[in-house]
Amino acid sequence: MDKLRRKSGLFRHEKKEAEKQRSKEARTACQGLKDSLHPYFRTSLRPSLCASACPEPVERVNSACPRKCVVSIRKLLGVAKAFTLVEVLIVVAILGILAAVAIPLFEDNTQKAKESAAKEDLRVLRNAIELYAAKNKGIAPGYPENNTSSLIMNENTFYLAMLSKGYIYAKAKNPFNGLTTIKMIKNGAIFPETATGTFGWVYKPQTKTIKLDWPNTDSQGTLYFDY
Repeated sequence: MDKLRRKSGLFRHEKKEAEKQRSKEARTACQGLKDSLHPYFRTSLRPSLCASACPEPVERVNSACPRKCVVSIRKLLGVAKAFTLVEVLIVVAILGILAAVAIPLFEDNTQKAKESAAKEDLRVLRNAIELYAAKNKGIAPGYPENNTSSLIMNENTFYLAMLSKGYIYAKAKNPFNGLTTIKMIKNGAIFPETATGTFGWVYKPQTKTIKLDWPNTDSQGTLYFDY
């Protein structure tokens, strides 16, 4: 019995010594690995981590973990492998292709949205002008106190008449240049044949004509001034 106990005690002693040796080797190996890691990861590296990555006793080479243990520890730490130049170039090429496809589509959709907004604004303005005239003996908004012989006409007179009675609820904005200004055409004057883009709208109360002041054509080849 005593002999068995001595053997058992010897086994436990040897096992304990082996664990100490393994722990010591792990600490030494981890210290060597710490020197090769970025400072951010050094605080995360513990001997127990190195031991779990290298379950077998570590034979140190120049006070560092063997390569297979280093790779295993890096995986446990989540240290990602850097991209190669070829991988970076591939990603850049893919992004370039996506941009070449997406940007024209985005610009085209933006353009069509502005065209739709311009048509809708003109529809609202023309309906409001006709409604105002129907309620004011055929006189369109824009004349001071509805005096058609007045030579003083400006956009303030137009907006005052339209906004005060609720024909429109805000000044109309040209979706292309963002302007709400109106070029007023006096009685007897010729309505412009082309747009300049310096105003939001062109309006002649005498004929109840209002147009979008924006040059060029839309996505369908139609002049904006012909909307």
